[in-house]
Amino acid sequence: MRLLHQALTSHQQGRLEVAMAQYQQVLAVDPTNFDALYGLGMLYGQQRRLEEALHCFTATCAARPGDFSIHYNRGVALQELGRYGEAEDSYRRAIALRPDFADAHDNLGVVLKEQGRFDEALAQLDKALSLAPAAPMAHNNRGAVLETLGRYDEALADCDMAIALNPNLAKAHNNRGVLLTRLHRYDEAMAGYDRAIALRPDYAEAYYNKALLALLLGDYAQGWPLYEWRWQTALKDYVRDFHQPLWLKDR
Repeated sequence: MRLLHQALTSHQQGRLEVAMAQYQQVLAVDPTNFDALYGLGMLYGQQRRLEEALHCFTATCAARPGDFSIHYNRGVALQELGRYGEAEDSYRRAIALRPDFADAHDNLGVVLKEQGRFDEALAQLDKALSLAPAAPMAHNNRGAVLETLGRYDEALADCDMAIALNPNLAKAHNNRGVLLTRLHRYDEAMAGYDRAIALRPDYAEAYYNKALLALLLGDYAQGWPLYEWRWQTALKDYVRDFHQPLWLKDR
């Protein structure tokens, strides 16, 4: 179909809005067109329209249950939505179809960590690194699991490796800061948070971690303003609904 070819070309060229309109036109004529559904799912994922991406990938899974990439991308959408048990199932289906797919083992390790299954998570991340030893995110994710297990020196080695492989990986610099804080290497930890923030100026978790370290060191002038970043981290889910306005020092 000519229009589908145009949509795929637009997508490859980065003309995302054009590609989306073209995919939707294809689906208006042929609602079960696999390539249009899959392409649209990938576009929605890029735009973080995760529920819509999940809908597309679920439809394509039904059409081609033997395609490992569909299960993997469905898992990514579910993981981003915080539906870790369902994401685990999708990643395991992808791995069953392609056991050497390192990214699926890596992401499975992450969702197992989120479910508190740390030994299983570590086993999956070890598998990912056996398949792709130079994968920076797998090293970073392995370090995060080891940090949770209290194995700080090993975790730091993984973070250092992640940074060596990709010096611009903000998550690794932030995680390194957390580990160095736990090891009481505070100046190095602060430098890690600063580097993460320089790479990602909107990185709420790095600002929050920097705030905690500043407060620990008694630097209240820096720490308290930075502490407001907590409401842009996972802590936002714990905001209580008071009728009174938020109190801040400068009010």
